[in-house]
Amino acid sequence: MSHHEKTLESKVINLKCEFDYCIYNKNWICILDAIQINSSGMCEDCEIVSVPEENLEKYKNTRLKEIERIWNEIDHL
Repeated sequence: MSHHEKTLESKVINLKCEFDYCIYNKNWICILDAIQINSSGMCEDCEIVSVPEENLEKYKNTRLKEIERIWNEIDHL
């Protein structure tokens, strides 16, 4: 793994998120407990959606519930 391929895992509280189209962005704060940052300082965990603005919050909430359900199923294996 080269220097440029390394990522940094860090627990962050109230990490500001600039991507309104990321499902983990709630009121400009990332809701993840831990994220991966690449060597360019960009979040590797960002899941960006492409939907009309009027449907964005509904889609983000739906997708988050799906991901939470999947993680809950994994936790109970």
